[in-house]
Amino acid sequence: MYSSSLPESYIFYPAFFFILSLALTGQGLTAASYLLDLMQRYTSASPVYLSEDEIAAVLQAKRLIKENIGSVPTILELSKSVALNKNKLQKAFQLTEGKSIGEYIRALRMELALELLEKSDMSTGDIAKAVGYHGVSNFYHIFQQRFGETPQAVRVLLQNN
Repeated sequence: MYSSSLPESYIFYPAFFFILSLALTGQGLTAASYLLDLMQRYTSASPVYLSEDEIAAVLQAKRLIKENIGSVPTILELSKSVALNKNKLQKAFQLTEGKSIGEYIRALRMELALELLEKSDMSTGDIAKAVGYHGVSNFYHIFQQRFGETPQAVRVLLQNN
């Protein structure tokens, strides 16, 4: 992940990955326009610096989330576990991952759900529980919102390919 030869602090600009994705998908002018707009709006804004300890805390929080995806600790429990203030952890997570802790958890749950749909014969209810949803209807709603199809339809697509 991060080597010990990293400098003491890092500067993260959350829009970087968005601009990079635009450029890589052939939308260079759109990326350049967006970058110029950002530069005009934030030239006076100070960059945010994260220490190696703060970056390590985010990595540890991510590990704890992955290990406990079925019953994810609260943000307060995570912050205590990684010895970082709750607000600082949330901000550091946003800067390093480009999403909130909640968004990260939802994305991770959906990735695991896809893997289980493809590689197991677990029922949709069992998959919902395994990835941390207490109700199947909530899982269905979020899954369909994210992928535009029901879990069963996606399972058929994944297993046929």
